[in-house]
Amino acid sequence: AGVEVGASRNDKVMVAGNLFNEIAGSSSTSVVRLASQARPSILNNRMVGAAVGISSRDDAQPKIEGNSFGQIASFGVENSDNDTCVEVMRQWWGDPSGPKDPRKGVRDACGPDIINESGTGAPASDGVRYLPWLTMAPPAAPMLESPQCGVTNQGRVDVVGYTSPEAQVQVFDNDQPVGQPFPAGSDGRFSFDMTLTDGAHALSFEARASQKLSDGTSFNAVSPRSGYRRIAVDSQSKVDPMGLRFLYGGAAAPRAQRLRDVTGCSVGCGG
Repeated sequence: AGVEVGASRNDKVMVAGNLFNEIAGSSSTSVVRLASQARPSILNNRMVGAAVGISSRDDAQPKIEGNSFGQIASFGVENSDNDTCVEVMRQWWGDPSGPKDPRKGVRDACGPDIINESGTGAPASDGVRYLPWLTMAPPAAPMLESPQCGVTNQGRVDVVGYTSPEAQVQVFDNDQPVGQPFPAGSDGRFSFDMTLTDGAHALSFEARASQKLSDGTSFNAVSPRSGYRRIAVDSQSKVDPMGLRFLYGGAAAPRAQRLRDVTGCSVGCGG
């Protein structure tokens, strides 16, 4: 099952920055299903492996932007309300040619001229205005190699990982952006250090890239949020749990394993 969004006429509800993969169910199961008159923002999500990406009905009027659809069996966006036009511009439909829409001369709530006979991406239903669309996928969600979560006495941590080539990586702490984005290299790898004050930090990361739309204009595409790390800094601690290593294997084949708790985070002895 996917996500059902209610909150009739509430435009403050948001579904953003998620990775939805392999949503099991029937041939009509949706990743995101909108209730009657819903007004949410559905932004920068990746939806892969489902019957329907987003299902809209009964005068729902969502803001849908920057999402990507892959391996969708029926519709990337489905609108079952014949009297409402749902705006879904600036999506990635899984192919540069845009959504599959072979209708010709069919009049619906979006008008008679919304057709894309050459599109081979995820299909769009009647009552969906999808022009313009993204001509390439949004940047990949950043994958982090460092730092790990846990406790440290160090105020500076190394951030290392990879995303799409030359994307800009933005750091968030407690959902607030930190400084300016850092550029990834031509191979998609990024490496920088950041300063953390004493106390608790909830880090997350997203990638951004300027990409072309089907009408020749540009759009700042954003990846889903990823790389979540909870880090506690205690500069008064005499031991750095993040720096502890368990050495084994002998001199001929030495190995090192970070000391972690059952959740994979660094903790002090007895923590």
